Amino acid sequence: MAKNKDDKTDIKTDDQVLQPNQTLTSEQQAIFNRASAETAEWETIREDQITDYSLSVSPLDLKQNFPEAWKNQVEKIYAFRWCERTDKRIDELTRGGSPITRWKICTRVTTPFMAHYIDKMLECVARLDQILLHRPWDRHMIERDAQTRLAEAHADSGQPEKRALRSEPANIEAYSGPEYKIGSRDDVQYEDSREGLEDLIVEE
Repeated sequence: MAKNKDDKTDIKTDDQVLQPNQTLTSEQQAIFNRASAETAEWETIREDQITDYSLSVSPLDLKQNFPEAWKNQVEKIYAFRWCERTDKRIDELTRGGSPITRWKICTRVTTPFMAHYIDKMLECVARLDQILLHRPWDRHMIERDAQTRLAEAHADSGQPEKRALRSEPANIEAYSGPEYKIGSRDDVQYEDSREGLEDLIVEE
């Protein structure tokens, strides 16, 4: 530590500034090394490097990078989704929940039409930190429809006049407001829009 002659303040030397803390973890040490090696200069970009399609097209985009998968999805044969590349998340989507809601990993066996995209190390379609999953389109729509109906039922909870309108003939009128308040002796009837979806709904 050096002393400034005029104001007597302590001045750190370059060696002291760059000395890493000895208690750093290996990951922290790696970050420290990279941060210490950075400079204020930017790399020169050549004319043939200006057009970089990786900036405009995501590596996870089905339409641009996996046309076979895109075709199957447009034709409503399979639905596809990306999944974080961790065993816990993969198990959640491929083994958890109802059989209707589960996905399968895209492999040479499950999606032979995508065999040329298979990662040789992982034996599945992988990009960045994600792997590709798929399931039959009809199963996909069963879950989507169930989610839509459940969301509608939740949004209309506490509003019996709305539920009555959905289940009764078109000539039935419903009224709301203080002057039409439902009393304790009134009988309110409605159909539960979630009927038949027991496997997909967890009752509170």
